Amino acid sequence: MKTSKPLKVTLVSVSDPVIYGNPLALGCLKTYADSVLKKRAAVTIRECGIELSLKDPAAAAAAILGDKPRVVGFSCYIWNALAVISLCRELKRSSPSTRIILGGADATARGAAVLKDSLADILVRGEGELTFTELLSRFLAGKPWAGTPGTVALADGLPVEGPPRPVIENLDIIPSPYLAGLFDSGDYHYFVHETSRGCPFRCKYCVWSNRGGVRTFSLERVRSELDWLAARAPLDVGQRDDRNIFRVFVTDQDLLMQGRRAREVLRYVRSGTEGRFMRWIIHCDLRYWDRATAAAADYGKFLFCFGVQSLDRRVLRLAGRTPLPPGELKKRLALVKKYAPKANVVFQLMLGLPGDTPAGFLKSLRGCLKACDRVRLPRVNNPLRAGVQVFHTAVFPNTQFEKDAAKFGMEWDRNPPYLIKRLDGFEEKDFARCYKEMRDPKYSAEGITGASRIMIGVHGRLI
Repeated sequence: MKTSKPLKVTLVSVSDPVIYGNPLALGCLKTYADSVLKKRAAVTIRECGIELSLKDPAAAAAAILGDKPRVVGFSCYIWNALAVISLCRELKRSSPSTRIILGGADATARGAAVLKDSLADILVRGEGELTFTELLSRFLAGKPWAGTPGTVALADGLPVEGPPRPVIENLDIIPSPYLAGLFDSGDYHYFVHETSRGCPFRCKYCVWSNRGGVRTFSLERVRSELDWLAARAPLDVGQRDDRNIFRVFVTDQDLLMQGRRAREVLRYVRSGTEGRFMRWIIHCDLRYWDRATAAAADYGKFLFCFGVQSLDRRVLRLAGRTPLPPGELKKRLALVKKYAPKANVVFQLMLGLPGDTPAGFLKSLRGCLKACDRVRLPRVNNPLRAGVQVFHTAVFPNTQFEKDAAKFGMEWDRNPPYLIKRLDGFEEKDFARCYKEMRDPKYSAEGITGASRIMIGVHGRLI
């Protein structure tokens, strides 16, 4: 009896691995689909540079179609959205019968609009593993995709939304892409890693705000993945050039909010990475720092990113953030200085928040620079290094900021990365003034980046 060939599926990572690391999201899609569909589908991951996708989408599309996939999937983010759209259109031009699935933060945010722009067949909203696998199952069974839970499709130009799909409560049902060998090639020096999913916050600028409660992977799995990552880092033989350091970016919204569990993870990393040339980048809020957490964080391979956003309490409230009570910021910084002198820290600010002004932003900037000095310990071995990272505010589709745009006079670029151009209290010349101030040589001193104490970026990319 002749067996049918497996469904060929290509997941495409349009990225720059030096800047954005390994395609963890696509890895999770593959491992879960493999575990459910077994040999009925052959899912592969192909990486494609952003630059090639924008400059020569026909060549990039031809390389993808060389695998002869019947289904192609993309993770769509603000940094690669234009390249993904260009590639999708070229794929449809060259092979109209090839089905295209979009997922990721930007696809979730833009909804039907990104389908119209890209000519893709369907998009997956939010967490994708269950939905992606169901779409492949439907394809194998000859069933239509429109109406699948957790998706948006188009019918005669009109959006067809499937019912919401509940979040995955037991994350361990997704086999680990690391432990499955997906990233064994050794070509990466920057990895992304998650120990939990979900966010309890309601930040008005964020696409993912309050999307399900915080859910965690088992500590056993996390430890195994941390072992895998540490084993691939180069030995620390006194290298001084941080540009070649092995980095791990922890994608958790805030690892430290998990209290005791977070401390266990931090201690495990410390015990397993001695003698390795690497750095762990961890986002967190200072409100979750206590003495025990600071003690666990006292490690020179940790870089903690404090999401301060602004030091103006009214600006924070307008952004949906809850300011620390008066006086608590200094107390938390004192804990960092006293109990975590070896850690690296960066204070993150946002330029162009509603309710802010150029003078207010620069006051926050100088306040964070003073905070750097407050936690700096120049006379201890492996001294704590501190800096400030500034992100230009963006108005993402379907966020509260977009809904409140008229109230604050916000104007922004409607194409990714959706950078704000002006708002009440901030004209274009005011943004230029703030950038000029941040690039002033007076801030050139040894900091987290070596040459300067201030980093200027747009969602992970320095500009």
